[in-house]
Amino acid sequence: MSVAATHNPFRFPFHGGRRIGHHGLIRSVADVYSLFWRFTGTFSNPLILDYNNTDHPDSMSSDETYLEAFIETLSTLPHEVRRNMDLIKDLDKASGVRGETLRQLQQRYIHQAEDKMMQLELVEREDGTHGVRVIDGTEVIIPTTYELVEYVQNAELERQIQQAQEDCLQKADEKIAIAQQALDRIDAVCQRLDHDLGAMELLLQNTGDFQTQETKTAKPNDLAACQITPESEWILAKVVTFDPQTGVYKLADEDVESNKLFTLPESQVIILYAIEKLRAGDSVYAVYPDTTSFYPATVVQAPRKASTPFVTVNFVDDSDEFGVTHDKFVPLKYTMPPPYGS
Repeated sequence: MSVAATHNPFRFPFHGGRRIGHHGLIRSVADVYSLFWRFTGTFSNPLILDYNNTDHPDSMSSDETYLEAFIETLSTLPHEVRRNMDLIKDLDKASGVRGETLRQLQQRYIHQAEDKMMQLELVEREDGTHGVRVIDGTEVIIPTTYELVEYVQNAELERQIQQAQEDCLQKADEKIAIAQQALDRIDAVCQRLDHDLGAMELLLQNTGDFQTQETKTAKPNDLAACQITPESEWILAKVVTFDPQTGVYKLADEDVESNKLFTLPESQVIILYAIEKLRAGDSVYAVYPDTTSFYPATVVQAPRKASTPFVTVNFVDDSDEFGVTHDKFVPLKYTMPPPYGS
């Protein structure tokens, strides 16, 4: 069975002939583990890449597969991320306590200032002007703003408030630094994964075990598979127009009983092309006979000649009442590699 067979782990990092970035591939550290366990479970002879290449970020022993080396580097990643998240949680808790202290100090300062202001009374002076004096005091003055501020000022409370503010800002900066540290660690792993996937893709292409869809400009009347919603099944359609500026397709449903037109983003459209180098056991998506819907299938017999327009497949879960799955003949133009995420 070829690497591109039923459990081909390399089919999902590619969609529509375009490389999907690591942010679309790795949604969690668990996905990375799942990805590489698929690799190790697929290859009977582990692939060994040239890690003596100085361009590669890491090195490893000659008898160690790069999968083993990569998994080894990942072994501490979940713990590091968890530790950083715990540190942020602890800092957030301490920051909340300190923030509450700051709020109480500010309220106390305001109340003391209000109390002092309430101790002032407005008094008419002998010259007819008005001034203020402290209750039970004797001197009547017209205070400046600076004098009023100095009157209500509490130096000790101001010092405590400033210290609490600095503590809160320091904890916020520490949380940002820890989050950035976690992001840098994960980003380094993602960059290495992109490097390794590129190297493995090139290796498989050179051995003929893997192919990507050739990039082609969509033209009117091109056949395509499309999803009306990201969760719906893939159906057969025909391109009406394509706007390369916006990446939006207008497609016509190929169902003869339907006159529906769909306007979809290119992420929900795959232009169909003749799959090359199909082999028995390969996984594909094919249009089920007498329908316009794509279903997962396994190739039973590939076209023997390039001119042969049909491929023989067994559709998944297509057994009859006796548990027998019958071969189906599907036009080669109605097949495609399994879509990303399927």
